[in-house]
Amino acid sequence: MDITGTIFAYKHLLLLKQRNSIFFKKIVIEQKTFLSF
Repeated sequence: MDITGTIFAYKHLLLLKQRNSIFFKKIVIEQKTFLSF
């Protein structure tokens, strides 16, 4: 993926984070738990 696409995806994720902060936090916690194993 090129840099422009990466930046666009990152900004899109930030918008989703602001809209669905609880859902986003849940995913982050699950990922941290998964990575800790």
